Amino acid sequence: MAIPAVDAKLRKAESLVEGSAQSVVRRAFRICFSAAFKPEEIVEGLGRTGDRTLGRYRAACRALQSVELFAADSEGRYTVNKSVVDRLRALAVAVRR
Repeated sequence: MAIPAVDAKLRKAESLVEGSAQSVVRRAFRICFSAAFKPEEIVEGLGRTGDRTLGRYRAACRALQSVELFAADSEGRYTVNKSVVDRLRALAVAVRR
């Protein structure tokens, strides 16, 4: 995550979840960067079946939404909130000048 403000939001999201869910926050962010998925779809795509894995991805997605990096549609699919990322990218460029 080359944008410092995005990295800071990712760290904040990681701090909002417990233990092993912290390890999937960044992975969920990458998975949902260009497409919208439900946590159940992410777990299915990874070939995992455990309830604990699903719980970690649900928690990670909720945490990412709470720091405004994820947006959810009416069906519960999450995707990266590109307008927030674009705003943070522009801010990073402006601050570097």
